[in-house]
Amino acid sequence: MIYYMKDESRYIDFNTLKEKTKRSRTFLNQFLDRVEVRKIYYKNRLLFNYEDVVQNQEISKYF
Repeated sequence: MIYYMKDESRYIDFNTLKEKTKRSRTFLNQFLDRVEVRKIYYKNRLLFNYEDVVQNQEISKYF
């Protein structure tokens, strides 16, 4: 699993999240496109805040 650290926050990239959950891109996008999920770009990768992702009920059951 690939994590990125920035300012003591963990971030996870989309491809790692997709591999971990074994779900489709469309399924993940419906939960990750919300305003509550903090996102950053790092080296042309979209990264999602790990804590925000795990708070979601549908995605958290895969972790």
